[in-house]
Amino acid sequence: MSHHSAMSPTQHIIFRTDGKPLRFTGVLLGSRTILDEENGESDTRVRIFRTEKGSLVWAWDRIEHGYLPDEPEPENIQRADALVISATEGSRPATEVAADAWNRRPTGNGRLAEASVRAWHDAARLDQAIADVLYTDVE
Repeated sequence: MSHHSAMSPTQHIIFRTDGKPLRFTGVLLGSRTILDEENGESDTRVRIFRTEKGSLVWAWDRIEHGYLPDEPEPENIQRADALVISATEGSRPATEVAADAWNRRPTGNGRLAEASVRAWHDAARLDQAIADVLYTDVE
Protein backbone atom coordinates (compact mmCIF):
# COMPACT_ATOMS: atom_id res chain seq x y z
CA MET A 1 0.00 0.00 0.00
CA SER A 2 1.62 3.22 -1.13
CA HIS A 3 1.71 6.04 1.37
CA HIS A 4 1.94 9.51 -0.10
CA SER A 5 2.57 12.55 2.00
CA ALA A 6 -0.63 13.19 3.88
CA MET A 7 -2.09 15.79 1.56
CA SER A 8 -0.52 15.39 -1.89
CA PRO A 9 -3.33 14.85 -4.41
CA THR A 10 -3.28 11.58 -6.32
CA GLN A 11 -5.61 10.08 -8.86
CA HIS A 12 -8.37 7.92 -7.41
CA ILE A 13 -10.70 5.56 -9.23
CA ILE A 14 -13.82 4.56 -7.31
CA PHE A 15 -15.43 1.34 -8.48
CA ARG A 16 -19.24 1.33 -8.43
CA THR A 17 -21.37 -1.79 -8.84
CA ASP A 18 -24.24 0.11 -10.50
CA GLY A 19 -22.47 2.73 -12.57
CA LYS A 20 -19.33 3.89 -14.29
CA PRO A 21 -16.32 4.31 -12.00
CA LEU A 22 -15.57 7.78 -10.70
CA ARG A 23 -12.14 9.19 -11.50
CA PHE A 24 -10.68 12.28 -9.88
CA THR A 25 -7.53 13.81 -8.49
CA GLY A 26 -7.72 14.53 -4.80
CA VAL A 27 -6.91 13.45 -1.29
CA LEU A 28 -8.41 10.86 1.03
CA LEU A 29 -9.64 12.69 4.13
CA GLY A 30 -11.03 9.79 6.11
CA SER A 31 -11.66 6.06 5.85
CA ARG A 32 -13.40 3.76 8.30
CA THR A 33 -14.18 0.09 8.07
CA ILE A 34 -16.66 -1.77 10.23
CA LEU A 35 -16.19 -5.50 10.39
CA ASP A 36 -19.25 -7.67 10.08
CA GLU A 37 -19.14 -9.46 13.41
CA GLU A 38 -22.18 -11.65 12.89
CA ASN A 39 -21.15 -13.91 10.03
CA GLY A 40 -17.77 -12.47 9.13
CA GLU A 41 -18.41 -12.55 5.40
CA SER A 42 -18.14 -8.91 4.53
CA ASP A 43 -16.78 -5.62 5.81
CA THR A 44 -18.38 -2.21 5.32
CA ARG A 45 -16.04 0.61 4.34
CA VAL A 46 -16.78 4.32 4.00
CA ARG A 47 -14.28 6.82 2.59
CA ILE A 48 -14.46 10.55 2.04
CA PHE A 49 -12.25 12.41 -0.43
CA ARG A 50 -11.73 16.03 -1.41
CA THR A 51 -11.01 16.70 -5.07
CA GLU A 52 -8.48 19.30 -6.20
CA LYS A 53 -11.32 21.73 -6.95
CA GLY A 54 -12.89 21.24 -3.52
CA SER A 55 -15.73 18.82 -4.23
CA LEU A 56 -16.32 16.11 -1.65
CA VAL A 57 -16.81 12.46 -2.59
CA TRP A 58 -18.36 9.81 -0.37
CA ALA A 59 -17.50 6.25 -1.39
CA TRP A 60 -18.86 3.22 0.38
CA ASP A 61 -18.61 -0.46 -0.30
CA ARG A 62 -19.15 -3.89 1.12
CA ILE A 63 -16.12 -6.08 0.65
CA GLU A 64 -15.50 -9.77 1.19
CA HIS A 65 -13.91 -10.15 4.59
CA GLY A 66 -10.12 -10.27 4.56
CA TYR A 67 -9.28 -7.93 1.67
CA LEU A 68 -8.82 -4.71 3.60
CA PRO A 69 -6.76 -2.64 4.24
CA ASP A 70 -5.31 -3.32 0.78
CA GLU A 71 -7.32 -2.10 -2.17
CA PRO A 72 -9.68 -4.96 -3.11
CA GLU A 73 -10.19 -6.08 -6.69
CA PRO A 74 -13.66 -5.38 -8.13
CA GLU A 75 -14.56 -9.07 -7.93
CA ASN A 76 -14.09 -8.95 -4.15
CA ILE A 77 -16.47 -6.00 -3.83
CA GLN A 78 -20.04 -7.10 -3.25
CA ARG A 79 -21.61 -3.66 -3.43
CA ALA A 80 -20.09 -0.25 -4.05
CA ASP A 81 -21.52 3.20 -4.51
CA ALA A 82 -20.35 6.79 -4.40
CA LEU A 83 -21.79 10.27 -4.20
CA VAL A 84 -20.24 13.54 -5.34
CA ILE A 85 -21.02 16.80 -3.58
CA SER A 86 -19.87 19.28 -6.19
CA ALA A 87 -18.04 22.45 -5.24
CA THR A 88 -17.85 23.64 -8.85
CA GLU A 89 -21.57 23.88 -9.65
CA GLY A 90 -22.53 27.37 -8.50
CA SER A 91 -19.15 27.81 -6.76
CA ARG A 92 -20.48 27.35 -3.24
CA PRO A 93 -18.37 28.14 -0.18
CA ALA A 94 -16.48 25.18 1.24
CA THR A 95 -18.48 25.12 4.47
CA GLU A 96 -21.72 24.86 2.48
CA VAL A 97 -20.31 21.93 0.49
CA ALA A 98 -19.25 20.32 3.77
CA ALA A 99 -22.67 20.83 5.39
CA ASP A 100 -24.32 19.30 2.31
CA ALA A 101 -21.90 16.37 2.43
CA TRP A 102 -22.82 15.72 6.07
CA ASN A 103 -26.53 15.79 5.25
CA ARG A 104 -26.04 13.34 2.38
CA ARG A 105 -23.67 10.94 4.15
CA PRO A 106 -24.35 7.23 3.58
CA THR A 107 -26.76 5.93 6.21
CA GLY A 108 -28.33 2.94 4.45
CA ASN A 109 -27.81 0.70 7.46
CA GLY A 110 -26.30 0.85 10.92
CA ARG A 111 -22.78 -0.11 9.85
CA LEU A 112 -22.77 2.43 7.03
CA ALA A 113 -24.07 5.16 9.30
CA GLU A 114 -21.46 4.44 11.96
CA ALA A 115 -18.58 4.25 9.49
CA SER A 116 -19.57 7.53 7.83
CA VAL A 117 -19.71 9.42 11.13
CA ARG A 118 -16.26 8.08 12.05
CA ALA A 119 -14.81 8.91 8.63
CA TRP A 120 -16.28 12.41 8.93
CA HIS A 121 -14.50 12.97 12.26
CA ASP A 122 -11.25 11.80 10.66
CA ALA A 123 -11.81 14.21 7.76
CA ALA A 124 -12.33 17.16 10.12
CA ARG A 125 -8.68 16.83 11.20
CA LEU A 126 -7.51 17.39 7.63
CA ASP A 127 -10.17 19.68 6.18
CA GLN A 128 -10.95 23.09 7.66
CA ALA A 129 -14.42 23.38 6.11
CA ILE A 130 -15.46 20.04 7.60
CA ALA A 131 -13.99 21.06 10.95
CA ASP A 132 -16.06 24.25 10.75
CA VAL A 133 -19.31 22.28 10.49
CA LEU A 134 -18.28 19.35 12.69
CA TYR A 135 -20.31 20.33 15.72
CA THR A 136 -23.93 21.07 16.37
CA ASP A 137 -23.64 23.97 18.78
CA VAL A 138 -25.99 23.90 21.74
CA GLU A 139 -26.74 27.12 23.59
